[in-house]
Amino acid sequence: HEISHALDVNGAQFDEKGNVAVWWTAIDLARFQARCSKVAAHYANYEAAPGVAMNGILTLNENVADLGGMACVLDAMAQLTTTPNYKLFFTNAAKIWANTATRKTRELSALTDRHSSGNARVNKTLQNFQEFHDTFGVTRGDGMYVEPTNRVAVW
Repeated sequence: HEISHALDVNGAQFDEKGNVAVWWTAIDLARFQARCSKVAAHYANYEAAPGVAMNGILTLNENVADLGGMACVLDAMAQLTTTPNYKLFFTNAAKIWANTATRKTRELSALTDRHSSGNARVNKTLQNFQEFHDTFGVTRGDGMYVEPTNRVAVW
């Protein structure tokens, strides 16, 4: 997750020496921005609590990092073992984001916090990975299902 911040919307504005610089080709920058727009739309209006919508633009950098971190971990798991225990991994990933908060806290966070709510960091992130769908048998018509062509990723 943290390494992915180097290439989120903010981090991508710096060159390899840490200087603000435009180092992208025009085509690559346009592709990056298009992918980020899809990520923002994917998380937009997800409810942190009933009637409390998330802001996909406000949380974009953290969502890019969550997606990038998850992709890295899943790749590593597949490379390190022939039988990754995805069920255990996804279940524990969900548990670390479980929390309770008052409605007022959720409302304030939705307006000011650059991090998505815990439920979004689980549900909206994991539904972009085929391993999640395969592990839990998520199919078309299920609430967590996202068509493969509609899944989002920046990296």
